[in-house]
Amino acid sequence: MHAPTRRLGTSTLVCALALLLALVLGGSAAASGGLPRGALIPVRGPGSCLGHGCLPLRGFGRSPGQIYTRSEGTVLGSNGINLTLSAGGGSVVVSGGFPQALAVLQRDRRTGAVRQPAGDAGCITQRRVHGCARAHLPFDGAAQLSADGRTLWIRPSEAHPNRWLRYVRDQHTGALLRSGTATACDVYLQARCPRLRGVQSVDGVVPAGSTMLVLGNDRGGGALAVLARAGGSRWVQLPGAAGCANNHGADGCAAVRCLWQDPGLVASADDGRHLYVTPGYSDPEATEEGYLATFVRAPGGGVTPVGCVPTGYDRDAGFAPVWISTLPHSDTLLLLQIRGDRGDGRGWGQFFASAPGRDGALTKPRPLGGHNGLGPFYEGAAVTPDRRTLYAIANNGGIEAWHLAPNSVRRLPGTWGAVRSAPVNAGVYSVSGLLVSPDGRFLYAGFGSSDTSQVPTAPTLRVYRTTR
Repeated sequence: MHAPTRRLGTSTLVCALALLLALVLGGSAAASGGLPRGALIPVRGPGSCLGHGCLPLRGFGRSPGQIYTRSEGTVLGSNGINLTLSAGGGSVVVSGGFPQALAVLQRDRRTGAVRQPAGDAGCITQRRVHGCARAHLPFDGAAQLSADGRTLWIRPSEAHPNRWLRYVRDQHTGALLRSGTATACDVYLQARCPRLRGVQSVDGVVPAGSTMLVLGNDRGGGALAVLARAGGSRWVQLPGAAGCANNHGADGCAAVRCLWQDPGLVASADDGRHLYVTPGYSDPEATEEGYLATFVRAPGGGVTPVGCVPTGYDRDAGFAPVWISTLPHSDTLLLLQIRGDRGDGRGWGQFFASAPGRDGALTKPRPLGGHNGLGPFYEGAAVTPDRRTLYAIANNGGIEAWHLAPNSVRRLPGTWGAVRSAPVNAGVYSVSGLLVSPDGRFLYAGFGSSDTSQVPTAPTLRVYRTTR
């Protein structure tokens, strides 16, 4: 005789499901080890590391922090590498080293792993080594990769910033083949650039809603132009003062007297109407007084200047911005600035905040808590897409992780806020470049020899997973 079947009541089922959910969530939290948001976990396995102690990073040789001679005299060098992401996010371009080299790595969006294609499809060098393609490379390793990964542009000389070399990938062999030249505006826009009014040389482009801002220089002062789509891949510059701004109001542009330096950093307020522009710096010894210019965007995309304030200055050295961003659900602009130390190759970093006044223009930045040292040849910082976590290069050669809030910044606790994982060691290696993936799940860090080290080292790329 079978025992009678007992049916579970609704309340019993709800309790059971709640208990199961708690166990699942608890297990997930335990699996993550209770790590703070933004903590960096080294990725393991193939494609997680290229260079020192890992799979080879072809094209890049071993060298110490170098003393080399240029036309202006003897200066200090480094074999650090810079990292840029293709527009589509499927490739990472590694540039720099000593002597200069460039590698194109394919990126797995799911695992974060990178892979260098074989032969001359994977690298370009000054001399034909490691099976790489050969080309004259600039000191700063400036390079841009198209969204489909098929076209690579290289700026061969800092003295001629408007002339770039174009390489096209062979569809059958994958090799990069030389294919003419392009202007800087064409390269950054990755489309045919119209004849610009009010901008003589181009340093970069930044999306601004449905328009594109072209940043550059005009007659020795800073300048910007506003482009709008005219169907397909065609762009046109907006007419009149709404289509450009420069230091002296030339060519019918709006006059913004504080644009005495090329604009390099742009941030957009959450309201979509206000744009904030400032010069960007990467050398802590060259800091001087900077500016914050505020523009209001019209419905058609044109910009009108509404204010300008200095970023901060003292008698000994200037505070110069190296990174800016508006914060989520806030009208506050956060700045990471460095203060030069008058010739010793070091700078100190500090966070500042700037809130808009009644007219919408930013007010003079005020310092926030968080005074951290930034090392020589500082290359900048990287922020997650949600703008809640910032990774910065520290003067101990490691990576510092910071939580961002409208009125405060806080470094992650303990070692999670100051990552010194290999190959950072004994002043031999230091971080030279940081890159966050478009989905915020991975951080790519480029390592090179410390500028004071004479130990021969190979540039290295490591992949970290970010906790969320």
